[in-house]
Amino acid sequence: MLLKIITVLFILISFIHTGNTKEIEEYKIELLTIGELDQKIRNEYTYWDDAIRIDKENLAKLKSLIKKYGFPTIPLVGKKAHQAAFLIAQHAASDKKFMLYFLNEMESRLGSMEITDQYYAYLLDRTNLMSDLKQIYGTQGNCINGIYEVTNIKDPIKLPQLRKEIGLLTLTEFSKAVCVE
Repeated sequence: MLLKIITVLFILISFIHTGNTKEIEEYKIELLTIGELDQKIRNEYTYWDDAIRIDKENLAKLKSLIKKYGFPTIPLVGKKAHQAAFLIAQHAASDKKFMLYFLNEMESRLGSMEITDQYYAYLLDRTNLMSDLKQIYGTQGNCINGIYEVTNIKDPIKLPQLRKEIGLLTLTEFSKAVCVE
């Protein structure tokens, strides 16, 4: 009798696990697809009206996916799909409420390995600037004469320490990596 119960439980667990794996794979593929669109419009086009339209379409898809599957953590969808979801949220300027939702979800998972903590820093700085607040991590800036320049920093003295704690490169290292002329 005990052997029958164990066998039935094993079959049920296997069935449930297989079903979830398929759904999660679908989630991952969808995120990677909209993430690819997000980057393609930025790398291949110069028409920002098209980018705004794609951003809104991608955002609608991301919201629907989150409603169906849950927040896109690394254990749930993998690093690349998690990154894709972050990029869609980062570019969701038309829906600040969603950006703040995504930011809060990320904040609750900081240090857990469920998210990429550096993405939290980028989204926090972006939403802060959109709200006329200062940046915490100095992630939003521009390359000027080979140097990554950031403005509106809340605490410039603590900035190097905060960047290090969240896992970001120093501004000098970041400049060398992205401000190649």
